[in-house]
Amino acid sequence: MEQASGSRIAPDALENAIEYSQHTGGQSLLVRQWGKTVHESYAEGSSLDTARKVFSITKSLAAMACFIAASEGWLDIDRPASDLLTEWKSDPVKRRITVRQLLNQTAGIASGFPSLYAPKLRDKSAQALRLPIVFPPGEQFDYGPAYFEALETLLSRLLEPRGWTVRRFIESRVLSPARAQAASEWRTDGEGNVYLSTGAQLTARGVAVVAGLILSEGRVAARRVFPSRFISEAAAGSSANRMYGLTLWNNQNTSRPAAQIVSIEGTLGREFSPAFWQEACLSLKAPDDLLAMAGSGGTRAYIVPSQGLVIVRFGSGRPFSDAAFLDLLFTRKENR
Repeated sequence: MEQASGSRIAPDALENAIEYSQHTGGQSLLVRQWGKTVHESYAEGSSLDTARKVFSITKSLAAMACFIAASEGWLDIDRPASDLLTEWKSDPVKRRITVRQLLNQTAGIASGFPSLYAPKLRDKSAQALRLPIVFPPGEQFDYGPAYFEALETLLSRLLEPRGWTVRRFIESRVLSPARAQAASEWRTDGEGNVYLSTGAQLTARGVAVVAGLILSEGRVAARRVFPSRFISEAAAGSSANRMYGLTLWNNQNTSRPAAQIVSIEGTLGREFSPAFWQEACLSLKAPDDLLAMAGSGGTRAYIVPSQGLVIVRFGSGRPFSDAAFLDLLFTRKENR
């Protein structure tokens, strides 16, 4: 990616954003622009070698695994998931759910809160497949773990005949090519099935190189990990939620006249119409091509392709506002 003129983060804006992150319990903050680290800091008890739970950023690792499988002809994300999730074949609604609808969280099955995170749950995969339909597939965005635990079962059945586990495939085909150290731990259920809605542990630098795969549209140096079209699709949003694509939040609505800032955490567990999402954005000052991988507790990875920018933040669970952080960092809207 070539450097654009006048697109460097202003030092005073960066200092203000750093101070806000620290004040709200930030444990790690890593900022890279045009391939160079411009800031890296860690709170006491954390370091560049500290791997932390990345929560829902795990979903993007799952999506990238799907992109690779699709590019190699193993998987068609627009085919019914019931081709592999045969338990859904007899259900007239579930059998229409596509892999894409699992990835963009519009499949219409119950979100799975809190049952899929119950302590000592023996088989979360079976639990996810049993959840009822609550919306027609494709019509409503409803954030929750169910889609990705169903996806974990689908990927397991796809990969097992090829000699892979889901965890090994992600570590070998997503993390290793990106030069990210393999996740030190994964959350699992009682049968050892990894959680794909949450559960990976990575360092801040590890998340940064995964975010770099998004920035480079699926390429690491001269090696292509997956085709660039998948990043375009992941960034585009869906008809049910223009702000959320294939595991990526976007800021494209910031240029709309009636754009409204929303809190990601503030929307979870609540139902909003597609009309609401037509105007929703993360920040009114950040560029409209900003993308985000978002995890609980203020865990974030922001990517701004037009500025060659990757920002990774690990939080501590204290209240954190995307808009407050981003508005400090991007002090004015660029004319683009």
